Order: sequence, then structure tokens, then C-alpha cells
Amino acid sequence: MKNTNLLVGITNSGKTKMIFDYLKEIINSGENFIVNDTKEEYYKTFMPTLKENGYKTYLINYKDALNSNGFNPLIVPYKLYKSGNKDLAIDEINNIANELFKNDEAMDPFWQNSASDYFKGLTLLLFEIGKEEEINLGSVGMMLLQAENNKETFDKFKEYIKSLEFTNPIYIFLSGTVFAPVETRGGIVSVLKIELNKYISKENLLNLLCQNELDLNNLKEKTAIFVIGNENTNRLTNILIDQLYNSNNNFNYIIDNIDSLISINSLNGLLETSKINNNRIIIGTRNIKELSNKNRESDYTPTTKVKVDRFAIPYWKEIIKMTKEAAKVNYDVNVVGWDVAITENGPLIIDGNWGPGMDLIQVLEELNQI
Repeated sequence: MKNTNLLVGITNSGKTKMIFDYLKEIINSGENFIVNDTKEEYYKTFMPTLKENGYKTYLINYKDALNSNGFNPLIVPYKLYKSGNKDLAIDEINNIANELFKNDEAMDPFWQNSASDYFKGLTLLLFEIGKEEEINLGSVGMMLLQAENNKETFDKFKEYIKSLEFTNPIYIFLSGTVFAPVETRGGIVSVLKIELNKYISKENLLNLLCQNELDLNNLKEKTAIFVIGNENTNRLTNILIDQLYNSNNNFNYIIDNIDSLISINSLNGLLETSKINNNRIIIGTRNIKELSNKNRESDYTPTTKVKVDRFAIPYWKEIIKMTKEAAKVNYDVNVVGWDVAITENGPLIIDGNWGPGMDLIQVLEELNQI
């Protein structure tokens, strides 16, 4: 792809200089761009040139939130929700939740996925009842505290959820936790608090996330966006890149040190549309193998983004024992493919299929995957 450049090089290999040259071309052409500036070198180098060229420049500095423009990741889905585009709003909330709660090391994804759903439901409820100035991650955290720390408040909250239609997205996302046994709910809430507190327990960072000086729906001037983050805030960088891509603004993307980021949801979309939109995707990495491993979509389930590779299936011994017993029910059927659901209380058989797709098993065996 002519519009895509992948630069691989260790420190002091000249990689950054080459990216500087690409960025100079972009600025001289008056094009919009966003830079992942982990070392804080692009902003310092190009700020004078950008002023001379009449750019509107935003600095989203997650490392030093006091010296940053504000970016509220909930505003984009909130405005979609209020304008009636609720499906798109939920897609954006899903993307945010997938970033905030993604944990490839979790042995049992139930807790992360349930906490993610609870976050989605609370966020949608906030969109439904909150004022625009109240829409932020801090308000989601406050709603969580109010619901969980006061029995009377929780009982009213529970009755409200019961009053909703089963098909209401707020009910769908919240009911699994709200109606769960006390101990289960406590575990889900604990995971949600741990992940959310990474962002809302720091006063300056929370202030950054509550303001919205960078309005992705209203970028009318020549625009430059610099994002400075670290391993604690890289998920927020991913969210910003995803939302900018989904906003359909025509931007060039300079993602240096991409190997320091967690896999970017929109990366494949960026690469596929760069030629159509005539924009540039410039990626810098120190480790091509790690970059490939992080961004292989086949390693993750498409919706929940749970990592499949090396995932240990819970209750495996119990599943084997259960299906062996089920196979004895009818000796006239020689081959059965069992669909088994994993619940918090153990495995459950959904059904048995007489044509279980033996060709797939043979393909995987050929690839040494089983």
C-alpha cells in the first residue's frame, strides 16, 4: 500500500528521522494528522512550524495532565445516543469497554466481561438521565458507588432495572450483575472498580477526561493532534485513535512506537481505507514480531476481544466427563458434536449435532493447532 509505511528500527537507527521527514511533507501539504508521541519529541520539534502554517494544535498529554487539552471519550457516544443513533453509540461504548477491560492474562474472562457489561449499562443509564456536563468516567464511578454502598439506593436501582423491557440495552447490560447472587455481584463490582480507578482516582487525569476541548465532531481547521502517554494510559490513546477513525475525519496517522500500545481496534480499518481516503498511515516499531502478535485479529473473539491463543477452557475435565455420559444415551449415533456452555456454576450441554464438522478438526490438525 503506497499510503502505508512501516518503519522498523531499534533506538538510534534513524527511524524517527524518517518519520520526521514524512511529517514535514504532511505539514507542507496542509493535511490533518495525529501523532502517537510517546517520547514527547514530535510536539516539541514541530510546534513552531505548525504555528507558522496556521494549524489548530491539540496536545493530549496523559503523562502530564496539567499541561494538556481535554478529551472526554464518552462525548462521542453520548452525542450519537442523543441524536438517535443508539446502535452506533453502543458500538462506541463497546469499543471503550473493550479497551478499558481487556486483559489477556485473565484465566477466567467471566469477571472482566461481566464488569465490562456493567460499565456499558451504567454508561447508557448515565446517557439516559444525565446532563451533558455530567457525562464522564467520573460520573460512571459515582453511580457505581451510590448503587453499591447504600442498600436503599441499590433496591431502587434494582426496581428501576426490573421496570425496563427485556430488550432495552440498559437492561441487557445491567441485569446480569444487578440480579446476580451477592458474592458474584461483589466480584464483578470489584473488577469494575479496579479498572475504572486507574483513570478516575487521579485528580488531574480525571479533569482531562471530563473536559472536551478536542471535539472530534467539529474539526473544521487544519488540525494536528499529539498524544503523549505511557503504559498506564495507552488504552486511552487507543480509544482516541479508534474514535478519530470512526468520525470519518480525513487524517494522517503517525503511530510511532506502536509496539508500546495494546492492539488497536481500528488498525485494520485504517490500513484498508488509507488508499481510498488518500491519507497516510506511518507506523514505527522496534519489534515487528511483537507488533504482529499484538494485532492479529484471529487471536481474539470478535465481540468480547477475549484472547483465544493459550486460553485455558474452564471445567475441561467436567466437560469431558459430562459429554462421555451423554454419548451413552444413544449408541446408534456414532459421532456427536456437543455444544457446551460454560457458566459460573459449571458446564451445561446445549445440544448434540450429528454432523459436527470433522473437516475443521482435520484442518487444525494439519496446521499443528491441536
